[in-house]
Amino acid sequence: MTLLPNNTIVAAAWLRLAVPGIGVATKLPTDLTPLRTSGFIRIAGVGGSPDLYVPMSRPAVQVECWAAPANEGSSKPPWNRANELAEQVKQAAYDRALMGVTVDLSSVGDYGPARVETVQALSEPTQVENDPSNLARYDIDLLLSWVAV
Repeated sequence: MTLLPNNTIVAAAWLRLAVPGIGVATKLPTDLTPLRTSGFIRIAGVGGSPDLYVPMSRPAVQVECWAAPANEGSSKPPWNRANELAEQVKQAAYDRALMGVTVDLSSVGDYGPARVETVQALSEPTQVENDPSNLARYDIDLLLSWVAV
């Protein structure tokens, strides 16, 4: 039986298209290597509401863009690298080639595909400070509109 897509895996799949080569998940990896080299995106649903008349989901998603210092033991968070990831996510929300795209969800389970109709940035990238492990983090909120296909 094919499973119905959900907001988290659809958002993650779209972000993988929007920012290729960057890891995307709901939890940070325990190995910080990806955060040291290219950064990492962690996502969490924060709300939204489905369409009243058609089976379209409209979740609001918090996108956390993380980066770790290139050298272990460094006390300087790489703010520019984390901010660059957030800016790439924001710019992707304006990219017409990334709207109306079908995302394949089979890599995460027996899910059918979903079509991401639109993505809208709901906030500017915001710096999140005071991480005790010297990781840099910028957050940006997105509103997705998608349907199962």
